[in-house]
Amino acid sequence: MLLYKSELCVCEIQEIIGLSQPTISFDLKKLEEAEIITYSKSGLWVNYAINENCFFQPKSTPLNLKK
Repeated sequence: MLLYKSELCVCEIQEIIGLSQPTISFDLKKLEEAEIITYSKSGLWVNYAINENCFFQPKSTPLNLKK
């Protein structure tokens, strides 16, 4: 779902995953520290998104593939 929507709040993630809000917030903090996700604040809401720089190789950079 996060790949299809640019940002999700904890309550949306909780609805998808089915875990408690404190558990999800703890895990999101670890993912943010590892720079796998990013977050933005909008008033009282915190929205999370996948850090695209972490997963997607820019097209202009050649890959070094070993055989």
